[in-house]
Amino acid sequence: RRVMRALWVFALFLLWATAVCARDVDPYKILDVSRRANDGEIKKAYRKLSLRYHPDKQQGKSAEDVERAQDRFVKIQKAYGVLSDAEKRRNYDMTGYADPKDAYTKQQGEPSNGRRRGAAPGAAGRGGWDTGGKFGGFGFAQADPINSETTNLTPQNFAKTVLKSNKPWLVQVYHDGSEMCQRVAPVWEQTARAMDGVARLGRVNIALYPELAAKVAPLHPFSSSHVNPRNLPVVVGFPRNCGAFWCRRKYRGMMKESALSAFAMDHLAGYEDVPPLTRESLAAFLEGDPKKVKFVYFNSRAGSASPLLRRAATEYRNDVSVAQVHYKQSEAAYWIRKHGMHTPPAVLVLKEAGEKIIEQDVTGKDKLKALLIEHKLQILPELRSSSLKSTGCQPGGLVQVCVAAIGIDGFHFTTARDTLRAVKLTLQSPSSPSATLSTALEHKELSMVWIDARRQRGVREALFAGDEHMPRIVAMRFFGGEEKVDLSTYDGSMIRADIAAWISSIFEGDDEGMVSGIEFPKLAVDSLGFYERALRFQGSTLSWARYFGAELVYMSIEAGPAVPVGMILTIVMIPMLFQRPKRRKKPMRKRSEMDQDAVIELNDDALECLKEQHMKSLVVMMFIESSEDDQETFKKLRNAFWREPILSFGVVNIRKASGWSDFAESSGAAAGSVLVWHPMRTKFQIIGSGDGTIPHPVLCAKIEKILDGMSNWQDGVWPVQAKT
Repeated sequence: RRVMRALWVFALFLLWATAVCARDVDPYKILDVSRRANDGEIKKAYRKLSLRYHPDKQQGKSAEDVERAQDRFVKIQKAYGVLSDAEKRRNYDMTGYADPKDAYTKQQGEPSNGRRRGAAPGAAGRGGWDTGGKFGGFGFAQADPINSETTNLTPQNFAKTVLKSNKPWLVQVYHDGSEMCQRVAPVWEQTARAMDGVARLGRVNIALYPELAAKVAPLHPFSSSHVNPRNLPVVVGFPRNCGAFWCRRKYRGMMKESALSAFAMDHLAGYEDVPPLTRESLAAFLEGDPKKVKFVYFNSRAGSASPLLRRAATEYRNDVSVAQVHYKQSEAAYWIRKHGMHTPPAVLVLKEAGEKIIEQDVTGKDKLKALLIEHKLQILPELRSSSLKSTGCQPGGLVQVCVAAIGIDGFHFTTARDTLRAVKLTLQSPSSPSATLSTALEHKELSMVWIDARRQRGVREALFAGDEHMPRIVAMRFFGGEEKVDLSTYDGSMIRADIAAWISSIFEGDDEGMVSGIEFPKLAVDSLGFYERALRFQGSTLSWARYFGAELVYMSIEAGPAVPVGMILTIVMIPMLFQRPKRRKKPMRKRSEMDQDAVIELNDDALECLKEQHMKSLVVMMFIESSEDDQETFKKLRNAFWREPILSFGVVNIRKASGWSDFAESSGAAAGSVLVWHPMRTKFQIIGSGDGTIPHPVLCAKIEKILDGMSNWQDGVWPVQAKT
């Protein structure tokens, strides 16, 4: 029992020591090393101190000294555990905690009226509450301002700077007296430097602008109060051209540079994802879409792709497939043998015809960006609206002659395209047969492309009047800013030397066989295929569904379940408020029944029969005085509603039908009037005239309203027929 009790006491002591070290102890001070110390210096200091304070070295000392040494030894072990782990050390440097969860737990678990040990009575420590503090009830003690290079946002500049910006924004709501805001300040500055144009960063001081803070970071989406100051800092994202506060997206992740950058790229900028590859999945990636350049970035550090890579994957998605590989030293031999890759960070570019480009030691984003721009196109790129500027095949640029292989996929077109690509590679090689063309390619005065005639029908119509037997290789010569071009076609054999000689003659000004004054064709606008559009729509829908579901959960936690339940009920009820009342569906009457229910003159027996069929149908009748009266409009009305089984149509001769003449006189319904009788036969409504004086659509609209329950009934009794 004594042994178990001792073990329990020792375990509780270790837990207490761990908590104290994680919250209050600086591991750098414990090991007596600088914050810039390398792994070797940290290990050396640890060995020295652990040997000095080891329990075995405390024999012969007093009980108090032994306890103090044991306490110090535990702290040394914990400090070394933090600084020897790269991730824990990085977390501590950025947030002050080895485990970021400890920061959140401490901030949430701090008592609202608590103060730090040793603080003066009535003075709240950082993160505590002091209702009589300097900032009017926010509960923070006076503190120095948190300096930042990011934008200071105020009620005067917020709308123009953030809501109307063509760039996404990350906005932090903070307080200078908040301990957590002070701890994450370096992370915020690091994120601003690493964002690289993805988004801009700004801050709102809740003490100076509480109303603006309530709009940026409300307690919940339907609240007019700002977030609880204990939960500061709060980061909110605004997409580009947001326009209003409702489009904000609250960030709920950890305060880490990588997580903030990923949030901005995924949810604000909408950047394409850059997949992480292994050596097993790289082969499948390189064998992907043959029309695209494969751009693979090898990084010695694991993690998500940089903003530069993701922006390139988005901007050049029609021409480039971008991926990232974590280069592990354990796999160095494989990468050297397979691709000659030995100095990460490095870049592997794979183009058509198996051309492979390897760049070692790609340090710095400027060099990486230059490689992306240089190799974003294939050797022989496709001419499209998106590649028009980069290829230079347009009037008004540096290019003087643009040579294109044009056609529809097939053997002959593929041969022409491959031959023209080989000609370009030959002209770019040191053994080029034409120094003039090589120089022209280098200075972008000569361009070579291929054109998909099926996609670019406008080119085929403009250059060859839609002729299916168009040439496979053409050359367009430009003259300054003129929109018209000279066109030459190649009709020779697919021999490289002959094609190169033909291009050289055109570039030097040979006009033989040249057709002048052709309008430069407009290219079809690039658009995604149905499958890609469907995938994007599906991804966007799922993303918003996940976000909406998560927000409902967070809202129920922060504001109670009544708010999300009320919001769901509101969303469900709003369409019902604007929905037109639906009639009870009944079986459609067949055409043969409509033929039997032709508009006929109702005699006394028929009228009596309709009266007895109360609660079964609405009766639409027209009053006439003679069978010669105009009934065309009424017939159109009946034909428009012949499928409605609840309606019965007929005409009544008020001179012949007993009792109807008196009814017409008392109700004000003259000959030609159209009435609709209630199923109870005790109410009616005059909707107009069926003799053509009122348009047919007007009568149809009134019957539709009656069927939908929007009627204007008048009291009246169905006339009683005389008994014969």
